[in-house]
Amino acid sequence: RWNSYMIEKGMGPKGMNSFNHYAYGCVGEFMYNTVLGINPDGEGYDTILLTPITTDKITYAKGSYDSVNGLIKSEWRLDDNERYTYGFTVPMNTTATVRLEKQDGIYFVNGTSAKDATLAEDGAAFLKEEDGYLYFEVTSGSFTFNCEALSGDLNADGTVDGKDAALLRKMLIGSEKITSAADVNGD
Repeated sequence: RWNSYMIEKGMGPKGMNSFNHYAYGCVGEFMYNTVLGINPDGEGYDTILLTPITTDKITYAKGSYDSVNGLIKSEWRLDDNERYTYGFTVPMNTTATVRLEKQDGIYFVNGTSAKDATLAEDGAAFLKEEDGYLYFEVTSGSFTFNCEALSGDLNADGTVDGKDAALLRKMLIGSEKITSAADVNGD
């Protein structure tokens, strides 16, 4: 106990002098800051970093932090196809940078191609790819990020063949917003 020290008598009985209580706090800190990825990026959580670190040893994580600006939520799930889906809620008057581990495929934010998403329309925008991670800026609101694996081949002549050929062509051209591979039926 921290309060077992007295100026007149010194430390209290040895059996009651544990200074190891911080060990409990560091587990909680690891869960919030690392597994959920909820981190401040400035004073008072006006800007936050959402940077969950995932592992195939844990298939699901969900939690929230009640900041001075409101509730921040983070959630992620690893599905049977080894694909991650992420969900975040950013409170009012707050912005966030989201950092996700890059997977092969096409990323979507709330059903919009991440490449086509804009802050004005979608509340989210792609910033950069760096060191195996993708970075996005998001405003207040709730966001779902997912990556769809695609099967198809880009041929030497620039054509695309395979199961998701139409989806791949649209993504390469970047002229249309789509919500999923299931929305594309042929050319």
